[in-house]
Amino acid sequence: MDRRRFLVTSLTGALAAQLADAAQQAGSVRVVGFLGTSNARDASVPAFRRGLRTFGRIEGKTVRIEYRWAEGRVDRFPALAADLVRLKVDVLVVAGPPAISAAREATSTIPIVIAVFLLDPVAAGYVKSLARPGGNITGLVSQYEDIVAKQVQFLREAIPNLSRLALLRHTSSLATTANASAAAATNAGLKVHIFEVGDDAGYEEAFRAARDAGARPCTCSRVRSSRPNART
Repeated sequence: MDRRRFLVTSLTGALAAQLADAAQQAGSVRVVGFLGTSNARDASVPAFRRGLRTFGRIEGKTVRIEYRWAEGRVDRFPALAADLVRLKVDVLVVAGPPAISAAREATSTIPIVIAVFLLDPVAAGYVKSLARPGGNITGLVSQYEDIVAKQVQFLREAIPNLSRLALLRHTSSLATTANASAAAATNAGLKVHIFEVGDDAGYEEAFRAARDAGARPCTCSRVRSSRPNART
């Protein structure tokens, strides 16, 4: 089973439990509010639907899904979350810090299911603890801090003379994501440069700024990749 399938299956398992708790009468159609970042062409949607079917939740038959898409605009999340709450959905499915924050602000009673979160939800203030989250938030989280520390370790092993690391951070993500990466690099003895990216067009400018700061591409025989790695 691949990672995406595992995550979606785990998510829909948690969601199915929430829907079962919400059901008040046999045969009733439950309503799921799906608050997404991109758009309806997102590859996660078919996987989400398949995961629901695994637990007997068929879209259009036993469950109705109300999709709301921010289209990459963080400022749209509060209004979209409020709209789903007005519809009195049974469960809210969200992904990413902006969507989670908007959903939490919009309701303290409707169950919120997180579709994977890269940071510590306790440190971010979303739940009281992993064992007893409290409130109306549940779902999946990833041990991002441990993962990024291992990524930095791999970089150091692949590029022994690595001294500086350029990090790209999208402005829609929590600063703590980049901070975790920067902390891991700093602990490994690297000098870190963080470059902000606001939209797709911003990547070219960010790469240019990284080159101006001294970053240069390299091909490392010890790293199997279809793309060159950047080192300074």
